[in-house]
Amino acid sequence: MNTHPPLWGNFIFHADHDLLSFAVLYQNDLMVPAMYHGAQAIEKYLKALVLSILDPDGRTETPSNNQWLKTHDLAELAKRCSTHNPYYASPEVVNNLRRFTEYDQATRYPWVNCKHGNGFSSAEISILKDIIFHLRNDIPIQKDDYPLGILVRGYHHGCPEALVNDTLSNRQQRVVLALRSIFRNLEGLIRN
Repeated sequence: MNTHPPLWGNFIFHADHDLLSFAVLYQNDLMVPAMYHGAQAIEKYLKALVLSILDPDGRTETPSNNQWLKTHDLAELAKRCSTHNPYYASPEVVNNLRRFTEYDQATRYPWVNCKHGNGFSSAEISILKDIIFHLRNDIPIQKDDYPLGILVRGYHHGCPEALVNDTLSNRQQRVVLALRSIFRNLEGLIRN
């Protein structure tokens, strides 16, 4: 039995923080930085999924021996997942991922030429939610002691008696509430 978290879990850790940042920024009407963090969450979850396919135990595949991990092209990352899950090869998903790749760049750099639209709209939120819901559930997380799982549950995976720090938890519940306002079935993103 693997006693340490998989190496690809590092991407889940950072993706969870991006997802939480997305929710707080979106709830406070900061759409451009919210979409940046949303696209970043998708990218990191995709990288975790690809690495989990290549190395399910998470012991050998690292960024240093996978140069493709430097890409920010979400459609290209999804293509690596499509052999195991056809959802990531669907033309609609691929087109949406191309758009989020452009948004990732357009939110950080001036004068980015966007081929897939001129801006953000509320329609992208439901698309982003769907992609993230698939990604976080397709990653073979065995022990969800990642930020999202801990914050939503309020305790460590499988250990209700192991409550997280109450002071920290109370302050961060605002973040969970922001995410819950977007993901009505927030528990569907985590493993108990």
